[in-house]
Amino acid sequence: MNFFIPICLLTSAIAASIPENRLACKQQDVVVIPDAFDYFLEPMELSFDSSFSFNSKPITRIIEEECDFRDKEIFVWGDRQKRSIVKKGVRHLVKMLHHLYNNGKRLFRPELVREITKVLAKVKHPKDVLKSSGITGIFSFWYNIWMDPSAFRAEVDTAHFDEMLENVLRGSIQMLRNQGHLTEMLLNHPSVLSKIKRRMPIENQDLLSMVEASNVECHQGHRDSQVTIFLKLKIPKVKRVSGEMCDDIGQVSESTYQYYSLPTFTFSHNGHYKVNLKKCTMESFLFCPITSMLPTKCTKDSVEFCGLPKKEKLEKNFFRELSVGFAVYGDFRQVIVSKGEFSDQWKVDPNVLYHVVPTSNETVFIGNQVLKQETQVDSFGMRKI
Repeated sequence: MNFFIPICLLTSAIAASIPENRLACKQQDVVVIPDAFDYFLEPMELSFDSSFSFNSKPITRIIEEECDFRDKEIFVWGDRQKRSIVKKGVRHLVKMLHHLYNNGKRLFRPELVREITKVLAKVKHPKDVLKSSGITGIFSFWYNIWMDPSAFRAEVDTAHFDEMLENVLRGSIQMLRNQGHLTEMLLNHPSVLSKIKRRMPIENQDLLSMVEASNVECHQGHRDSQVTIFLKLKIPKVKRVSGEMCDDIGQVSESTYQYYSLPTFTFSHNGHYKVNLKKCTMESFLFCPITSMLPTKCTKDSVEFCGLPKKEKLEKNFFRELSVGFAVYGDFRQVIVSKGEFSDQWKVDPNVLYHVVPTSNETVFIGNQVLKQETQVDSFGMRKI
């Protein structure tokens, strides 16, 4: 389904806009997938280093077993009770990964606990297997596993560590063959990353997790019997768009503070869309999945679709945090701006609405109120509205 179908808006002859002096906005670029069914198909061959082994089993043998070219062995898991590896689907892999996360502190040294928990702490639901949020250590963890797993063996209880890796690999191959799903273990394989980065950026793990596979087939070589997995990577076509976070600073009228409630973040692409930033991931860049976006008519330039303005009875002092700065009103006559050991005093008129914007390393004191915000401005700003 193409998410960005052009939207026809039935508007009045004159769209109602918020005056520029009442807007507090900041720009933000975001990477999106405009059409979930528009993707590149990249054929590739996935092979594994025969010199590496997990749990005393060569990786190539594990692949042979999971591709049904060799009978599977019974393996030991968890409490050392024997169980068959013939487990299908997502639920089995989720169980293994939860085991790895929940038991890591008991099994590993602190240095490795930090690396592994970073990778696996975000396992929530079968469809979100190995999905992470802004975890910068994922690539380095899997890169080291694929390039030199012996470096980790020196730091852990080898039996448990290899047992877990073996089962994560088995579950990953099962999911690849049965569902075309690529876990992070396979997504971060050097050969897979090399293919993906030709089509889209790979620095954001949530975006990377959008890549799927199709036409998965196992082939065994005639000479060396080594198994190669042939597949096609389904790499979504992404687009970088410019959006903005805007707030109506508002106005004071008859002892009442009034303002329009705008969507937190919007962008325009064949129509206007509002974004739930809680579903987006900032890792090298901001990526917002389709599930975070909805069409909207309510914008700073079309407030007739935003409902009636919100009205709040003014108390003695009023403070409202905005995307950029604060809306403040009250009977105070001075604002103190502190930066390190230095501070400045600003004289203000009482009972006037102000827009106050501190820099990231400044603290604003208004009476008993303390205001701080991470902003991208170079200097303190304050103006009457």
